[in-house]
Amino acid sequence: MKEKRKSTPVALIAFVLTLFVVFVVAAFILLGKADTNAGLRARNLSYNDGWTLVQNGQSIGSVNLTTKITTEPSGITSLKKDLPSSISSGDAIAVRNYHQLLHIKVGGNIIYAYPNLGWTGVGNIISDEWIVVNLKPEYAGQTLELSFTNTSIFKVSFNISDIYYGADNDVIQQIRKLTLLPFIWGLIVLIFGLLLLIMSWVYGRPTDQRPNTAMGAALLCFGVWLVNRAMLPVLSRFSGALYLFAVIALLFVAPCIFLYAYYRNKEHRKLTFRCYQFAIAADVFIILSCIVVRYNPNVIAILCYVLSGFGILLNGILLFRSAFGPKANLLTRTERALNITEFFANIILPVIVIAESIIFRERMWTELSMFFRTGLLIYAFIYMMFVSWRNLLAFSDRVNVTNRLKENQMKLMLDQIQPHFLFNTLSAIRILIKMEPDAAYDAMYDFSKYLRANIDNVNNIDGIDFASEVDHIKSYVNIEKLRFGDRVNAEYDIQCDDFFVPPLAIQGLVENAIQHGILAKMRGGTIWLRSYETDDYDIVEVEDDGIGFNRETAAGVFSAYANDDDKAGMESNKLIHAAMSEVMENLNLTDASGSPIVLTGSAKNTDLAEENLATGLMNIFLRLREMCGAKFEIASTEGEGTLIRVLIPKN
Repeated sequence: MKEKRKSTPVALIAFVLTLFVVFVVAAFILLGKADTNAGLRARNLSYNDGWTLVQNGQSIGSVNLTTKITTEPSGITSLKKDLPSSISSGDAIAVRNYHQLLHIKVGGNIIYAYPNLGWTGVGNIISDEWIVVNLKPEYAGQTLELSFTNTSIFKVSFNISDIYYGADNDVIQQIRKLTLLPFIWGLIVLIFGLLLLIMSWVYGRPTDQRPNTAMGAALLCFGVWLVNRAMLPVLSRFSGALYLFAVIALLFVAPCIFLYAYYRNKEHRKLTFRCYQFAIAADVFIILSCIVVRYNPNVIAILCYVLSGFGILLNGILLFRSAFGPKANLLTRTERALNITEFFANIILPVIVIAESIIFRERMWTELSMFFRTGLLIYAFIYMMFVSWRNLLAFSDRVNVTNRLKENQMKLMLDQIQPHFLFNTLSAIRILIKMEPDAAYDAMYDFSKYLRANIDNVNNIDGIDFASEVDHIKSYVNIEKLRFGDRVNAEYDIQCDDFFVPPLAIQGLVENAIQHGILAKMRGGTIWLRSYETDDYDIVEVEDDGIGFNRETAAGVFSAYANDDDKAGMESNKLIHAAMSEVMENLNLTDASGSPIVLTGSAKNTDLAEENLATGLMNIFLRLREMCGAKFEIASTEGEGTLIRVLIPKN
């Protein structure tokens, strides 16, 4: 019976926050609040009224700031105004340049040039920042001219914002008040991205953190961009280099979002990977073309915003499918709640992008509003919250996996020293004591070594070197030869043994080969244990010439786990399904006539021997996969034998 789905606090919080953001957006649109930053600007130092606008040498007329300017490529726009009749020592004027070549003139003479008079361009990209220039008393009454030159190959529209005039310390403090909050908001987003990367590194071994790594990189890059766009005066000394770094960071936001969608969604991976490739290609083209083409940085920002917006939209569609699609019912309640939470959090980003384009259309692309920064901060906070919850659950579940590995190891050890095994072995040694004392001495030595190895490795989940495992296997095989005589034969070809394996794992494969393979034949058979290496793997092979897998046994052993998705979603279930799915992908079974054995359905064989065989093999595969990342290849022919190949990565 399917368990009843229940809402969870985190999903509910995400939904409420999403509604809140939508409500705020609607309120801004209805009330017509066209500029949230204007509320942050104190007007006591403003120097905005009575400017004369001149474009390409022609006077346009008198304007008050803020005003929108449109310039042709290489076009020059000037603002002129007479300075006060008295200027105190220490007075200054502050203006923002908006990616233009800026010349500040007094009485027709250049007193300041940005970047500088001999500038040729760093990657042909000009930063924008607040420029503070001190004025001399002798400038009193002369005409102040601010000249902006468009260096782009495109027509550019931008807003000339407030200009401040007053004592230099007061002007600088005013700009700091204006830029501090945006700087802090961007810094928090940057910190969230950094924390995600740290969490990905910490949890990277026990869980799949690739989606969080990609999202952490996206938030980190966006945080770098937002911090730079705040234009805090303290950073102005290195403005050119920092801005170039911020542009590069912004370019990588879109690829990171597509990479996140690629790792987060198992379906549609081809589409998301193609989008990732396109975003990377666009970034490379922009970076290389900046060497020879004079871009206005707003063009780059537009491309990055559009690509990022498309990535967010695509990711939202895929998250909706995972949260509410036809396969959502296969997930556990917790896993589905996490997907719903992430979907509602993702809605916030398209909402604020749409709001940005509607509310701030007059200065679109030239300045990021506090509304956009706040929305991005809310998304980062919700994402951090649900990722922390997901990692906590995954870590807790991984503890259960570790305990399960220990239990499997304990069960394997107990299965090997069951009373009938002990009694039969001791009885065989007792007989040898009278008939062949030397052979009895060797058998008792093998038996004691075998028992000691089992007991020593009960709580060992760190692995042992393969040489020790081979030594333990030889002791076990010798005991079986003592019990079954010539029905059990073994050959060894050990070419490498300096790698680690889970204790009792390869020995468990050897035991299965003996118990369910060669001893199932009246005359017995031979088991081969081999090891060798390639450039990438240490390889162990366990082969026997026993009865092999017939159709019924194969169905009971392998199909039991092939399509069992009732509890898909939690980490421990994912691990089991991943291990068995990998085995199924590299399974080559043939019947006595040489025809392939096709496994269909998920019917579980009720025969006790086959059920124990299935559980034992699954536990061994899981331990090998989890403890050393092993891959598996299995080939079996009915009536002829079985080969199990274990490939252990060298890294």
